[in-house]
Amino acid sequence: MIKGWVSIVFVMLMIGSMLHVAANQISQRSSLPLGVTLYVGGDGPGNYTSIQGAVDAAAPGDTVFVYDESAPYVESVIINKSISLIGERESTTVLYGAHNYTVLTLTADGVVVRNFTLRDAESVGVSVRSNGDVLSHLTIMHCWRKGIDVSSIPTRFSSTSISDCTISYSQDGIYLKGANDTVVERNTVVSSEYGLAVVQSTRSTVIANVFRSNVCGIGCSLSWNNSFARNYIWNNTEGVYLLNAVKERFVQNTFQGNFRDAWFLRIPFIAFVLKVQAARDGDHYFARSFPVVGTTTWSRNYWEKPRLLPYPVFGVRGILSAILVAEYGLYYGNSVMVDWLPAQTPYTPL
Repeated sequence: MIKGWVSIVFVMLMIGSMLHVAANQISQRSSLPLGVTLYVGGDGPGNYTSIQGAVDAAAPGDTVFVYDESAPYVESVIINKSISLIGERESTTVLYGAHNYTVLTLTADGVVVRNFTLRDAESVGVSVRSNGDVLSHLTIMHCWRKGIDVSSIPTRFSSTSISDCTISYSQDGIYLKGANDTVVERNTVVSSEYGLAVVQSTRSTVIANVFRSNVCGIGCSLSWNNSFARNYIWNNTEGVYLLNAVKERFVQNTFQGNFRDAWFLRIPFIAFVLKVQAARDGDHYFARSFPVVGTTTWSRNYWEKPRLLPYPVFGVRGILSAILVAEYGLYYGNSVMVDWLPAQTPYTPL
């Protein structure tokens, strides 16, 4: 009887030991990185001399780490697989476009790009043609057409994240076209024609950005149901300009030092014609979803100074009025939207 109990206890101890070893093996596997890291620059053995060479050699899930001691890199890089491209330091890991068309082009979903300075391209700093990409801690300057261009997304659902970037001297600092569900957060865009241009896009969130010293801080055209909150819109010619944009939400933004804080132009007939044209061109999502009419919400924004009364946002509605504006520059406004509860103090950056 005693021998039987001893045998049972021995077997249980053996099983417990085997389970413990198996658990340790599983834990160790889970702590391993999901890909390998390829290095560019520096003096390590086997390091790549070009970013594109490392990208071409990488597999999905890998990381390409770029040392700054070999900067500047003069390349136009195409990333066509889901990898992470990480610079050593944002200010010193410099990638020149050398007046090439685009510095970085992303065509694969789930690409991460972080810690670079991109500059001097004839066209675009970062061109995003895919979904779910993450761009952060980038300095982009003198990319003449667009700093970051998120457009021509086949699915129209980009889900791109753009955060903590500084962009200057572009026609459009950040350009979203047909790029839905995008998050634009904590960026600074200065000295550009448009700080942010949102075209035919919806459900994007624009929060805690600085748009300063641009011709237009935020421009929206044929866009709808986007949220703009806690942005600092400062010293632009036009703070916000809405062209046939509907059902947008501007909440708790700070407007200071702009020639004109906000302005809108609504011509529903033209918006309807463009919906029909979009259907003919195969853009059935826009043709089906864009609402043509709808009211934009303005709430608790700070307008230059403390205001006890509601703040009117003037604009133009209708073809005839639009012709007068275009022909004679008569920005008198025949329509108005209202921020009924303007803020009494500027908002601090988040």
